[in-house]
Amino acid sequence: MESQLSGRLRRGAALLTASALTAAGLVVGGTFFAPTDAASAAEDATVSNASLTWGVKASFRNYIYNFEMFEGKSTLLGTATQEGDTGAITWNGGSGTAAPDGTTADVEFGTGNGIHFQSHPMDAGYALDLQFLDPHIVVTSATTAELRLDVTGREFVDTTTVGPEYHLDDVTVANLDLSAASTTFDEDSLTWTGAPATLTDEGAAAFGGFYNPGEVLDPVTFTLPIEVVPEKPAPEEPDPGAELTTDVAVTDVSADAGLTVNVTGTGYVDLPLPTSGRAAGIYVAIRDATTVSNDDINADPSSPAASEFVTLTDGEFSQSLTVEPDALDADAEYEVVIWSAHGTITDETLIDTIPVALTADQRNALFSDESGGETGGEQPGDEKPGDDGASDDSSGDQSQGAPGTSTPGTETPAAQKKPQITCTVENVAGRAGTPQLSWGVKSSFVSYIEGGIANGSVSTSNGASRTGGGFLWGSGSGSISDAGQGTVSFPGSVHFTGHDGILNTTISNLRVTATGSNAGTLIADVASKDMDGNNVGGSGITFANLSFSSLSASGGTASTTLTAAGAKAFAGFYDAGQAMDSLTVSFSGARNSSTEQVCYDENGNRVNPDGTPYTGGPAVNTGGVMAAADTEVPAGAGWGVLGFGFLLTLFVARRLLVARR
Repeated sequence: MESQLSGRLRRGAALLTASALTAAGLVVGGTFFAPTDAASAAEDATVSNASLTWGVKASFRNYIYNFEMFEGKSTLLGTATQEGDTGAITWNGGSGTAAPDGTTADVEFGTGNGIHFQSHPMDAGYALDLQFLDPHIVVTSATTAELRLDVTGREFVDTTTVGPEYHLDDVTVANLDLSAASTTFDEDSLTWTGAPATLTDEGAAAFGGFYNPGEVLDPVTFTLPIEVVPEKPAPEEPDPGAELTTDVAVTDVSADAGLTVNVTGTGYVDLPLPTSGRAAGIYVAIRDATTVSNDDINADPSSPAASEFVTLTDGEFSQSLTVEPDALDADAEYEVVIWSAHGTITDETLIDTIPVALTADQRNALFSDESGGETGGEQPGDEKPGDDGASDDSSGDQSQGAPGTSTPGTETPAAQKKPQITCTVENVAGRAGTPQLSWGVKSSFVSYIEGGIANGSVSTSNGASRTGGGFLWGSGSGSISDAGQGTVSFPGSVHFTGHDGILNTTISNLRVTATGSNAGTLIADVASKDMDGNNVGGSGITFANLSFSSLSASGGTASTTLTAAGAKAFAGFYDAGQAMDSLTVSFSGARNSSTEQVCYDENGNRVNPDGTPYTGGPAVNTGGVMAAADTEVPAGAGWGVLGFGFLLTLFVARRLLVARR
């Protein structure tokens, strides 16, 4: 495995790149986060005595510390500290630079500081041998960052082979999602708490092949104390008495290019302070006013059809927004919404909302059918079928009479006779449906089994099957009442094995028992051995406690928590109280009782109320007579004859079945 580029060179390049981008005003965090005008004008702040906390991966630490037969251990290096004897690792004393608004940062945590994991001792060393040293945090935008590390390890071959040693310098082990972290920014420090971390390709190599790229690692928390360099003089403020005006103009419309509007504003001064407490600019977005609320945007910034962060120049701006063709909705009532950045929409931060007015021609261009006509009804000038536009009621041959009438002395043609339709309302019985259970056990455990450490496999049987997100446990039996009480049972079986059969667990015959108040238990048969070969499973084990968000006769979704008995049956891999994957109970083919309008024509064939053929299933002849062999069968009667024969067959079969009982 080749060494990576020198850390000193890479870090220097990153600093130069960040400085160049900041000076050019190009370091932007995305649609909803961008550097403030003040931040762009100021130098990066100096960071000193920064701290970083990261647990690597909880299941990895559990493997190192909790399986005595593997003799796993860890050693702290340099100034790194650890929570307890098995917890997360903390690095202090980091230094570097950061933008005061948190959109960029480059901070290193010294040399020789970290943790050394070892397991599976052999004569030539440890089969598992990893050192994570010298973290380096690089914030690349307001929503993204990289965790870089120096890594020394041994390539993992198997649990009994000591692989070749490798060294990686300043490798990007994980990408961090800062948008999902809790943030605390003030004048003295920037803190991100619980930023989700995802293993990179380089990180998978750094782990010696234990995990695949994309694996979820422990979240990262870091604090950057800052000393802000004085800002450059702010530009002269525009007249605070200027009136705030906003104009919205539709500039382009087509089914291929979408809807484009240009939003301009003047007098945008003395704006309300955003919820972040740091004035930056504004957000401009297009949304469907009927379906996307302020709370929806606060919860999911991607919910508007289009959005942009906009900086202001002397209280003015001009911004173009485009709703892409695949996002267009003919029923939408589009409007532009503007609020203070950075932060969420509140009564205080909301600045303006302006409807997007579309003309009839513009709507036709956006929402036309394949023939080029506008959807949504009859167009001006449309002619009714059969109207050639040249008829004149004052002249011409009137012998045929008005439409819908017959000429005296002649019969109305048969084609114009209105069919006689008889409709009644019938009851349709409900049915409970077949219970289905979706439960992934624990996704991280499945990844561990199939990963480079356990080198194991997962198999299903007896009706269970593997899905992308877990397992389906077969067609079950039983029911749950509307009050959320009852038991449903499932026959499926899932078998986990790893470490050349040392880890061997089968979970089968699941029973979900609901006790009301959205509570319940998951009962299972478990065949399992611990790492010492002792049987720890059993039948009818109360494996997990369930908490449903809601539960009724149609099912529900529950969070699952491992019980003490479940932890023991799981060979002690997890402690009691461990959250497992959520599970969902549903009922395939379930249907509530209802009523249905049933209509028949004068020949006894089932039809729609308007007399057109019924499309919900075969028509049923309720009173017709089978035609003689040489008699022409009326149109539509064929299905009636087949239906009558089918009913007769069912009747005879039922009589035979009763006779045999």
